Parts: sequence; C-alpha cells; structure tokens
Amino acid sequence: MSRAGRGLLQRREPSRLERWSVKFSPEAASLSEGLRAAAACASLAAVAVVWRNPDLAWAAVMAFWTCLVDPGGPNRIRARILGLFAVAGTFVAVLSAGMASLGLIPSAATLLVVAMMCSFLRVYGAEAAGLSNVLTVCAVVTIARPLGNPGALLAFGGLCLVGCLWASLLSLTVWRIHPYAAARTALGQVYRRLAAMAVDLAKTTDPAAGPANWSALAQHHRGGVRLAIEEARRLALQAVGGRSDQDSMSVACARLMAALAAAETQFACLIALSDVLERGGAGRGAGPRRTRRLLMQIASVLHRMDRMVQAADGDPEPLKRAARRLAEAAEAAPQRIRRLTAPMAAEALNIAQDDLEDVLGQGAATTGPAKSLGMRLWGPIKANLTWKSLFMRHAARVAVCAAGAYVLAESFHLPYGYWMTTTVVLIQQPYLSNSWIRAVERVVGGVLGGGLAALLGLIFHSQSALLILIFPLAMACMSFRAVNYSLFVLFLTPLFVLILDLTHPGVREPAIAGIRAMNTVIGGFLALAGCLLLWPGSEGDRLKRALADAIERNGRLAGVALSSPGEDVGPIRAARREAGLASNRADEARRRAALEIWWRRNELKAADEALAAVRRLAGTAVALWLQGHSQAMRKNDRAMGDWTAEAAASAARALREGWPLPSGPPPAPEAGRAEPLIEEITALYRAARPLAGRG
Repeated sequence: MSRAGRGLLQRREPSRLERWSVKFSPEAASLSEGLRAAAACASLAAVAVVWRNPDLAWAAVMAFWTCLVDPGGPNRIRARILGLFAVAGTFVAVLSAGMASLGLIPSAATLLVVAMMCSFLRVYGAEAAGLSNVLTVCAVVTIARPLGNPGALLAFGGLCLVGCLWASLLSLTVWRIHPYAAARTALGQVYRRLAAMAVDLAKTTDPAAGPANWSALAQHHRGGVRLAIEEARRLALQAVGGRSDQDSMSVACARLMAALAAAETQFACLIALSDVLERGGAGRGAGPRRTRRLLMQIASVLHRMDRMVQAADGDPEPLKRAARRLAEAAEAAPQRIRRLTAPMAAEALNIAQDDLEDVLGQGAATTGPAKSLGMRLWGPIKANLTWKSLFMRHAARVAVCAAGAYVLAESFHLPYGYWMTTTVVLIQQPYLSNSWIRAVERVVGGVLGGGLAALLGLIFHSQSALLILIFPLAMACMSFRAVNYSLFVLFLTPLFVLILDLTHPGVREPAIAGIRAMNTVIGGFLALAGCLLLWPGSEGDRLKRALADAIERNGRLAGVALSSPGEDVGPIRAARREAGLASNRADEARRRAALEIWWRRNELKAADEALAAVRRLAGTAVALWLQGHSQAMRKNDRAMGDWTAEAAASAARALREGWPLPSGPPPAPEAGRAEPLIEEITALYRAARPLAGRG
C-alpha cells in the first residue's frame, strides 16, 4: 500500500480506548446533572453538620443515589423511577440494617437474596441495570450498620426516605429537566456521526485508498451510527410516550420523530454511497474531485441538520440553502451517485420546511403494538428463568460473590469492609470482558480518588472547608459519570470519604483513603475470580452465534431490497434496522472475544473478514434498492434476492450447528445488475469457512 493509503487507514483505525471498549465521551458531560446532585447531597450534609447529627449523612447518601438512578426524559417516567427507588431503596436499607443485627448467617443470607433479586432487574433493560446496581449497593452498605431497635430502624428508614424525596423534589420541580433535551442531544450526536462519516468518505475517494481503507471506514462508522440511532430512537419514543401516529403528537414530538426518520434515510444513503464509491463509482479524472466536493456538501447539510435538531426554534434558512445547493450539485453528478444523493437533499428540505407528514409517512416510528402491563413485567422474567440465561447466571454470580465478600470482611474484621463488597458488586458484568475493563477502571479510579481524598484532608482541616468541598466533588462526580467510569469513581471516592469524616469527627482522611484503596484492590481481585470461576460463558460460541445472526439478517435485507427496489419504504427500513443491529451485536461479540480468547487469532481474523463481507453485502443491497429497477429487471432481481437470502441462511445454519461450510455458495441465477451480490456472498463463504465445523 502507498504512503497515502497507509495514512488514510491510520486515520480510520479505532483508538486504543475504543479497541479496549473503554468509554471516553467528553460530549456526554452534563453540568446540570452535576449541579442538581451537588445541591441535593451537600444541603443534607450541611444539615447533618449544623445539627451535629451524623445519622443525617444517610439522607445525603440516599439523595445522591436518587440522582444516580434518575433516567432523564419526561417527568412521568422520571417520577415513576424515582418513586420506585424511594420505596425500594428505603425498604432494602431497613431490611438489611435490621437483619444485620441478627448475626452473620442471617445477614449474609439476606444479602444473597437481595443481591440476586436486584441484579436480576437487568432483564428490563439499561435503565433497570442502573437501578439494580444502586439497590444492590444500598443493601451492601446498610447491612454494615446493624440496627436491632425497632425505633432506631424506623428513624433510619425515615432518614433514607427523606433523602430520596428531597432529591426527587429538586429534580422534578425546582431543578427540572426539559423532557426533550436528552432526545435532542442524542439526535444531534447521530447527525454529527453521519457528518463525520461523510467527511471520511470524501477522504477515501483518494485513488490511493484500497480495500483495507474501505473496510476500516465501515467498521469505524457504521456500528457507531447505528448505536447512536437506536439510542436516539429509545429517547425519542420515551419522550413522545410511545405514540407513533402524528395526530396524537405535539409539534415538538413530531419534529423529533421526523428528524429520526430523516437520519435513517441519510444513513442508508451514505452506506449505499460507500458501496458505489468502493466499486469505482467516482470515475476517473475530475470525478473523484467532484465527488469529494459533493460529500463535503453532504457533511455541511448534516451539520446544519444537527443545529436544527438542537434548537427548538432555530432558523431553517441556512439548512434550506445548503439542501438546495446539495440538490443542484447532485444533478451534475453521475447517475448512480445522483440517485443516492438526491434523497438526502430532499429529506433535509422536508425537515427545514417542517414538512413532517412526508417524513413521518415513511415509517419513522417503529413502536409495534403496545404490550399490556402484565406482559411488560412478566415477559422478561419468564424469558430469563433458565440457567441458560446470561442474566440469571450473572445475578447468581453477583449474589454469591457479594455474600462471600461480606462474610470475608466480617470474619476478618476488615475496617469499612463494605467498600470491598461494593467493588465486587459494581465490577461484575454479564460478560467477562466487560468485567475486566470495569475492574481496571474501578481500581484505577478508586486508588487515585483515595489519593485525592488524602491530599484534600491534609490541606483542609475545618469542617466548614470540608463541607464546601462536598459541593464541587458531587458536581464533578455526576457531571462526568457518562464521560468515563474512572473519572466518576475518581470524584466519588473523596466525596464519600469527606462525608464520613464530616459526620464522624476524629477519623482522618488519609487513613480512610488508604483503607478504601486497599479494599478496592481486594474487591477487584475477588470480582474477577468470581467471573472466571462461577459459571463463565464461552465467548467463542457467542461470537459464532452473533455472526450467524448477522449473516442471516443481512442476507434477508438483500432479499427485501431486491423484491421491491425503491417502492415500499416500510419493509426495507425494518430489514435495514434488523441487519444493522445484528451486525453491531456481532461486532461487539468480536471485541469481547478479542479480550477473552485472544490466543485464537485465526478465528478472530476469520470473524473480522466475515464481518467486513457482511457490511459490504449490506451496502450493496441498500445501493441496489435506492437505485430502483425497471420492469424488465424485476424477475432477475427477485431471483437474485431469494438466492442471496437463502445462501446467507445456509451459511448461518452451518455456523450455528457446527456443520462444515462449502468453499462457495450454490450456483446463482442470472444476476444482471446484482452481480456484486455474488461476489460478496462468495467472499462471505470464504471468510466464514474457518469458523464452521470441520466435517
């Protein structure tokens, strides 16, 4: 490869943090969340100091935990989650403290059951995962505070409830969150990612770019854009209350859904453009230069769509002008590129002109039929009441390790042993690879945070100074929690060390910080030992299953694309979404496998090649759909679509069942314009063959 080609590839390689799945997202910082949590926590800590009542510190802790479980979005959803935590958190705290007074065995059994039940809440999704973690930590921390007196238990429960209600009051009334803010931010992130994809496409039109460049570009952008779209979809549907019909939406809701639909179309067009350009669609001579200019215009339109989404009442004129310039430039482009670029300009004009009916009519919201409350509550539990369930095994592992760490801490009289148990609970993730990453992040953040707490304790000595420090620490902790987990723990550690010192005078920060750092390291080792020894899964098998699903769904996408090119938007949009999500799951499985079975390099290389072939197959299918077909092509297209779907399904079955895979697919019908599909399916068979059975 030439020097220019190597430079293009190097710019598209994922960063070291991305390769190791370590999240670092500066754009996710939220000052408003930090200020709200700091106000809730610091105000109650101040009351505890002024009234000289250390027990009030529990109200401050519960207020901080309440802010942690706040999901954002519409107030009706936030109120439901915050109310649930207020009741469940208070109950867990009182139960754990009460059972702790009965001795080691009853308290350990209680922790085992509570940790199992709380960890199993993950079956309800990402928001429930956060709630389950905080409830489990609540049990771990409060079980270290035995209370046998009913009056003391009642007072303790009252303090916990007051802390939850105070934070909820601040969040829902005094310091409110705009119901559409999270969805707009997520949609803006989608358009920024799409713009970055267009810019990188422009760079890759360089004649020096080779197949490796195109594969790296697809790997770097497609998965990230699909994840961003799905997160925006979740938040947008949450904001509109799951309503998919335009008549029941407000104008703001309709704009959100229209922007989401437009993002899907822009993404499809960029995927198709990538496929066409990879096959030399830019032509020679001045062609690549004109194509680069066109792609930079696309990036400009996408940036302006980002600004329109972020501003509730933004000026649409700049977007209209940019969209019209793009439409004019598309008219001068080669036919294959014009057909893929014109829809992008049209979507941008629809958004700028508030032509919501046109966009929503293409199926923006795919909510499906509403499920009953009973099905929403019981369905996920029923589906996971089996030992084969990843979540069931994870819940059991967390419960056993948490109870074991608690018994160990109590038996050896470790000071502040609940910090060790908390570390065990928070490090353990359903997947071993994620647990490795979380262990490093937690230990690094905990040790550095302990050092920061010791330093602050040496510099500041008065209670008023320490009380003032609680506000910026709580603010930084909550502001950076979505940026990076180590940053979150870095500020969380001194925050709780200072709260403990304020409410228990005489205990010095350097000593507390050193104990916390030691317990964090011990807890990290115990958590990883539990992940390795207690019911670990086989990432190699999961990789094959995920790859098989991606192959089958992308083959199905090709079948749908060729059965009705350019006609019905609904089926192709649904198939494209399913294929994109399946490809993302396969890519995540590949990343996890790189950490868990790194020595099986031939399998990992084969998985990389198969995933690249799957992405090219999807790009070719979407490009063929957008280009449409004539009546004369209909018969050939349908036959090729059926053949592609069946060949992909056969390869998927071989991977799932462990059967040997032939060196090539079955004979294809007359391909016509769909000839590239034969190339991609053949490449897919060749790449996936080392992963299939040996016969």
